Amino acid sequence: MAYAADEEDSIQVGRQAIERLGSRRKVLVLGSGLLRDVPLRLMRDRFEQVMLLDAVHLLPARIAARHRGVTIVVGDLTGMADVMAGAPGPRRDPLARWRDDPDLDLVISANVLSQLAMAPAAWLERRPGREEDLPPDLPPDLPARIVGWHLDDLRALRCQVCLLTDVSYSERRRDGTEGADIDLMHGHDLSRPRARWDWEVATWGEVARDVAHVHRVHAWPNWGKET
Repeated sequence: MAYAADEEDSIQVGRQAIERLGSRRKVLVLGSGLLRDVPLRLMRDRFEQVMLLDAVHLLPARIAARHRGVTIVVGDLTGMADVMAGAPGPRRDPLARWRDDPDLDLVISANVLSQLAMAPAAWLERRPGREEDLPPDLPPDLPARIVGWHLDDLRALRCQVCLLTDVSYSERRRDGTEGADIDLMHGHDLSRPRARWDWEVATWGEVARDVAHVHRVHAWPNWGKET
């Protein structure tokens, strides 16, 4: 299975983050998704409270929430949901309620950063092209700004942050050449990762006979504090 190695590498980084902690009271997972790239059982065993935050909670998260100490939280990590719904005013801080929580020991941004700009970008494409129809404080390069917002949100936390994200996408061909090479971080430099690996999202023949789609993943058990 093409995804299994990436998921196991991600889980190992999450385990390293947990082992670094002096106390283990609360852990918050951002972008919990299918929960296949975070060490869920270890978090349940080690933490008093496990919080799973996502815009939509799939079945694995709902099942996990049946366990004592595990809760699900519905939240939009872009902070753009109200703006996209037509509300006036600036972006909301999606992590405001946890910003100064003294019991929050770990936040895991779980392979969600590169995906955050997708819905806002699609929303922009559906809107009329007239400049006056857009919110006045909307930045000109919205995808890049959304990546930057999430990084700023993580930096502002008092606790340890474990960051997992794919940073680039490329096409690899059987003849050894490479096609498209896309920066999923939109120009943001995340510093040297503690771990990195290639995630083969589509193997030969899945999309095209002679082309494989590969994402480069970077990971930090203690992002912002590692050299």
